[in-house]
Formats: sequence, C-alpha cells, structure tokens
Amino acid sequence: MIQRHPHDDLLLSYAAGSLDEGSSLIVATHLTFCAKCRMDVLVAETVGGALLDAIAPVEMGDAADVMDRLDEPAAVPSRATKETGFPRTLDPYLPDTTVAWRWFGPGLHYAELLKKGGTKVGLLRCAPGAEVPLHSHRGEELTLVLAGNYHDGESNFSYGDVQCADDTLQHRPVAHADIGCTVLIMNKGNLRPKSVVARLFVRILGM
Repeated sequence: MIQRHPHDDLLLSYAAGSLDEGSSLIVATHLTFCAKCRMDVLVAETVGGALLDAIAPVEMGDAADVMDRLDEPAAVPSRATKETGFPRTLDPYLPDTTVAWRWFGPGLHYAELLKKGGTKVGLLRCAPGAEVPLHSHRGEELTLVLAGNYHDGESNFSYGDVQCADDTLQHRPVAHADIGCTVLIMNKGNLRPKSVVARLFVRILGM
C-alpha cells in the first residue's frame, strides 16, 4: 500500500496544468500506481472546471484554428508497457531499443530521460544494498519508486512511494539488501556532494 504521496501543491499544480515537465512526469507516473491521488487530481480538475464555468466567456482570437486542432488525433506512444517494463507515461522519453544505462557508482546505473534548463529526470537502478553517496540538494528533488524499495536512514520508500526533498535534506539512500530498487528521479539543480566519492560522481556525471 502506497504510504508517501506528492505534496498537495504538486497535485493541484498538475491538475491545473501549471506544473513543469519534470515534476509532471513524476506525478503522472505516480498516478498510474495511486488511486488516492488520481481521485485527488480528479476532484481538483472538477472544481477547477466549475470555477471556469462561472467566469464570463471572452471572444476567441482564432476559433477556426482551435477547432482544427481539436480534430487532430492524439499522439500514441510507440511502445507498450510490456515491452519497456516501465509505466506507459515514460514511453515518450525512452529510446526505441534498450535503455542507455550509465555507471553511477558501485551497484548503481543511471539513464537520463529529460534535461531541460536546470531540471533533470532519469531512471536510477540500484543493486541490492547499493548506496547513493551522501548528498544534499541545490533545489527540489522528487524520487518515485518503480520497483523494490530503499531507505535513507530515517524513512523507507516502497513501490509507488514518492520522496520529496529540498535543500534542507541531507541523506544517503540505500537500496533494499535483497531486492534492490529502481526509481524515477527528478532534480532541479545539481546535487551537493558530502563526501569525496560523491564529489567524484557529481563531477563525472554532471549530476
């Protein structure tokens, strides 16, 4: 059972369509796991729609162009979940063949999915017992568990859970000793390494 969810402000911003792409990808993927958050987003969208209905209409600048776009077919991802092993929300960001994993440290491999401005989103695959070097953050970090689980000394995070971190948190995530974990992770700004090993990883990988 999912215990840790995105903050309410993230869900509200997602429902309003105002959330940035990296954070939206985390939230959208979490929604594929979490019925509770799907309902929360549905309620927010319903309330938002009711508020829009109460606003006096205004004339559209180019109604014909808008109607033409409504007739366009929606983009369909080229890969099914069963082919990638990852949630369908990630399909547009995954390569057509194998995932391009890069070594990130002992037992750690990382695959970048999105890099836009100072925001990075990627997959991190952790072997059983593997540790991410001690670090803090220069901005917001969202981590969604796709498989397995990990702990960071204070809390445990399992399938579907989201960890929300910022520059006040310093931690060293450790994958489950028997099953490891795979996570989807979003960072705004580079990590702040707290050890020599962590500094080496950040310098080599640009994290």
